[in-house]
Amino acid sequence: MAEQSPRGVHIVSDLFYRFIAHRLLPILPESHDQNATVISAVARSVGAFAAGGYDMLVDGVIGPWFIPLVARELEPVGVAVDYVVLRAPLEVTLARAGNRQDPGAEQIVRHMHDQFAQLGTLERHAIETEGQSPDETVAEIRRRQRMGALRLELARHAG
Repeated sequence: MAEQSPRGVHIVSDLFYRFIAHRLLPILPESHDQNATVISAVARSVGAFAAGGYDMLVDGVIGPWFIPLVARELEPVGVAVDYVVLRAPLEVTLARAGNRQDPGAEQIVRHMHDQFAQLGTLERHAIETEGQSPDETVAEIRRRQRMGALRLELARHAG
C-alpha cells in the first residue's frame, strides 16, 4: 500500500522490538512497559514522517489497548489515523508465523489471535481476509477509507 503513494513510507513495527538487546516475549505481563515504549517509538516515527509530508503505513500488531498511547503521541502532529485489523483464521496466521525467525512466534500468534477476536467498539475496523487475495484486501481497505469507516478520532482516545 505504501508503494502506491509517491511519498509512501512502510514502517514495520516488529523491527522496533529487535532494537532491544534483551527483549522480553511481548505477551508476558512483565513486558508491558517494553511494549508501550516500542509502540511509542513507532508512533513518534510515524509523526516525524507525517510531519515531513509522507503517507504512512504501519504494519504490525497494535492492540486496542495501545490506541490511547498512539493517540497521545500523534494528536499534537495533527495526523489522521485509520486503524485496520486484518483477521485471518488461526491456521493461516500460524503458517505465516512459521516463516519467522523470532523465538516464541507461535506462542505470540496464538495469544494475539485471541486478543483481536472481539474488538468491541472498534469492531468496524476489522477486515476478514479469509479467501481474499492481497489485492482484494487492499481494495477493501481503500473502500472503507473512502467512506471514513476506519478513521480514529484521536482526541477521543487520547484521554
